[in-house]
Amino acid sequence: MQKAVAIILSAACISLCACTAVTTGTQEEPASSLETSSVATPESPEHTITPAYIIPAAGDGDMQYNLYRDCKPAEDVFAIEEIPLPQTVADKPILPVTFLDEESVLIYMYKANTNTSDENLETIGCYNIKTGEYETWISANNEFGYTIQAINERYLVYRENSIRYTSNFLESEVPPSARLCVYDRNSKETCTVYEYPEEYIGSSISYEDGVALAENTLYFDTVHDSDGELKTAVYCTDLSTLDVAPYREDVQHPVFDGKELWVIAKEGNACVLVNTESSEKIPVPNDVAEIAIGDSIFFKLNRGTLENDELATSELVEAQSNQPIMTTQLSIDDLRLEEGYLVWASYADASVFLFDTQSDCFLCFESLPQGVHSLRFYQGYGLLQVGADGAAHYYRLSKK
Repeated sequence: MQKAVAIILSAACISLCACTAVTTGTQEEPASSLETSSVATPESPEHTITPAYIIPAAGDGDMQYNLYRDCKPAEDVFAIEEIPLPQTVADKPILPVTFLDEESVLIYMYKANTNTSDENLETIGCYNIKTGEYETWISANNEFGYTIQAINERYLVYRENSIRYTSNFLESEVPPSARLCVYDRNSKETCTVYEYPEEYIGSSISYEDGVALAENTLYFDTVHDSDGELKTAVYCTDLSTLDVAPYREDVQHPVFDGKELWVIAKEGNACVLVNTESSEKIPVPNDVAEIAIGDSIFFKLNRGTLENDELATSELVEAQSNQPIMTTQLSIDDLRLEEGYLVWASYADASVFLFDTQSDCFLCFESLPQGVHSLRFYQGYGLLQVGADGAAHYYRLSKK
């Protein structure tokens, strides 16, 4: 679905619960499109139970986002500029990922006159909006799918997985394989960091984004067979030498908060998120689907169907306080905490909004069209993609 609406970065939402066993002051006026709760206001003590604001889905009054924090106009915080990003370059479809700087965008480029299926991917690279020039970083093999895992000023980390099924739902004849690779933006070279073992392919953690990039050091999780039982481990490598070494056993899903590394570990019959420096532990709920980490930590929980409802409910929870900030029955995934903003991909026609962790409030874009959307921040710029009225719209956000 992510590629169909052209708002992708990585795999769709999947449960992280595999760690239990590796199987395969003064209230501001709300933005005009929001509905305030008649029961609670943002500063009332009940606002963590009754929503303070409601953002309805367009054309469906029964579907909505329930917000448990204040909500303010995003236009007060961001300068917004629509950018002329084309749908194709030299007749080749493209999918943008994120800004690399003010004028350059990281994109997937597909073969001319094809769709954006994995087997049609031709290259990954840098497109300059101002000049229209394109620089290839990675040349794709159409027998593999490519997932960008992490990026910083020096490295782009991605994973190659052999394609199991084509866009026509035909099983591929390529033997299953997976490897972790890095593109060095300085030397313009691509190297293989790690060949995943056979036990990893198809295991439950192979569907996660189990990579953390901290300057020149890359942490990643894998599995190995120990007397017939699959065990998890986190490895690390210095990308300047590509030397790989075990980092910690019986843990998985490394995440970097900008200063320190966290991993998920088993503790009895439960899982905890562990800070590898301070040994601080945060319980991980059984129904967690995604984790976003930065200056705060957030869980996306799959709550299943609630009483008198037919649809599953997702809940965004601030991990340290265990307090919800949002619930919804609408589809969201790809949860990320970037430069102090909690963002996600949304697949409902609705207003674009995000959560500002520094101000502890939501920001809603009143001047933009409603639609499916995705937002990524990098290097001080936000790339907002909105699918509305049958067309894709792209916006550059910069803080005022």
